Amino acid sequence: MDHEHLRLYDIPFVGLSEGEHAYTYEIDHVFFEAFDQSPIHNGDLYVRLTLDKKKESFFVLDFFVDGTIETECDRCLDTITLQAHGRQQVMVKFEDEASQKDYDDPDVMLLEPKATQFNIAQQLFEIINLQLPMRKTCEMDAIADKTCDPAVIEKLHKLQEEDEKPIDPRWEQLKSIQNRK
Repeated sequence: MDHEHLRLYDIPFVGLSEGEHAYTYEIDHVFFEAFDQSPIHNGDLYVRLTLDKKKESFFVLDFFVDGTIETECDRCLDTITLQAHGRQQVMVKFEDEASQKDYDDPDVMLLEPKATQFNIAQQLFEIINLQLPMRKTCEMDAIADKTCDPAVIEKLHKLQEEDEKPIDPRWEQLKSIQNRK
């Protein structure tokens, strides 16, 4: 991970008055390059963050993400562009290290009591990745009217036909013996 670029997402909170504070970010390919194995290669995203400081030891982050992201089609591996619209709230609490060990709530961020700032890059990365559908295909491309590469689809069909060859009858007999038990 390229930690130098991600410092843009540091938020110093010491000295902030109670109430709402607004931040905006524009995210592109440089952001995604900072994360190893990112399924998103590029993006043109606008992020609006509202930090609502409730008191010295508690505040709420409200993320709103809007724009497009580039990823690969699950069938043909061609680059596709998808719409990304998301909103998520994260609560920030201050806890000592001992109480943080077994805490695993994705909507709560725990900080050390002596912390003076925190970085939202990981939260942004996760919020954006949650915008990816389970299955991504060329037909879902938000910019172009695309279909999957016909050569790749033909190759996939040939591989599927090879997998559907009949099973050796000896194996079928062994399976029937196993099923009798």
